[in-house]
Amino acid sequence: MKINKNSLIYMMSLFPILVSQVVYTIINSKFAIFLLVLKMFVFIYYFGKKVIRHYISVLDMAIGMYFVVWGISVFINEESIVEYAKESIVICTLIFMVEEAKHTDIKAFFDALTLMLFSLFLINFVVAIIVPNGLWQTMSIYGTEADYMFLGLGNQLTPMFLIALMTALFQYEIKNIKFVILYGIVLLGNIYFMSSATAIVGSCVMLVIFIITKTTGKYKIPRIAMAIVVVVGISIVIFRIQYIFSFIIENILGKTLTLSSRTIIWDKALALIGKEPIIGYGAGTLATVIQDRNAHCFFLQILIQSGIIGLLCYINVFRVVLKKCKKYSKLKSYIIINSCICGYLTCCITEVYSQNFLILILCIAFIGSNLETVIQESLNNIS
Repeated sequence: MKINKNSLIYMMSLFPILVSQVVYTIINSKFAIFLLVLKMFVFIYYFGKKVIRHYISVLDMAIGMYFVVWGISVFINEESIVEYAKESIVICTLIFMVEEAKHTDIKAFFDALTLMLFSLFLINFVVAIIVPNGLWQTMSIYGTEADYMFLGLGNQLTPMFLIALMTALFQYEIKNIKFVILYGIVLLGNIYFMSSATAIVGSCVMLVIFIITKTTGKYKIPRIAMAIVVVVGISIVIFRIQYIFSFIIENILGKTLTLSSRTIIWDKALALIGKEPIIGYGAGTLATVIQDRNAHCFFLQILIQSGIIGLLCYINVFRVVLKKCKKYSKLKSYIIINSCICGYLTCCITEVYSQNFLILILCIAFIGSNLETVIQESLNNIS
């Protein structure tokens, strides 16, 4: 990977968004405000680029519809406009950034993303070795001590970890093997210290689908896997079929069949949704909606946030992206991206994550054919 001017610009642009994961944003308000100011500058920069280019994609419109519904819910329920704006601005910044990269230098963007993630996880790994008990401790919602790593709580690192794994697989495809080995060691070290069963399951799902698709040439496998994940997810959350997977849950993952009390939380979340099913309550994506907890299922959280209308808008975003994924399913880039989406959706069954990383994956999926060009050019240069 060569760092050029465009790569540096994208690294500086990604810095305040990715570094927001760092534990110091929680314990140091001045640092958090500093990052917020940087995010505003980055948003203004890419919004200006968007205006100059006069380009609105189908994905822009699909996500825009969701933002409108969520905004209406925020207004009706008198929720925090500031929190809504903060979350929306970061999401829009990522969308505008990826679309700008598509028109200018997608390789520079992806190199910047790869190097930023590698650097952050390398620091996290080194710090975890030096300070295995974490940089900061607090009491978890379960009454036990929660240890914050350099990049925060282990289970909340999962989205960033899956994207890092995706970038590592891209490096594998362009035969950057030495870097992939180093990257792999760093990621394995991180997942060991993260101690997150969800991260392990999501990563395994992603890698298994990638390997099977690559070795068999059956390009429908990721789509079939996505359908299975959705069906199993609904069945677990609504119909509680987790008992079928009792051996995996109890013996391998070391969890109870209540999935660490998630089934109780889901019951309360479903009751809450039933009281305001159409437009929801306008809550933020990570907001505590069940006493001091979130819904512990991403899509239940979306229903609480913006109701059935909001969820339908989100499904439409997936429809737009998956249409591209189906069209280009035989490309190396889309085998990786489709596998990543499967892994991420698996994790969303039992966790709620910031939308930033999911939207970033969907944006990358939307312009995945451009990344295929980067892969082919890199392979041609090697040969």
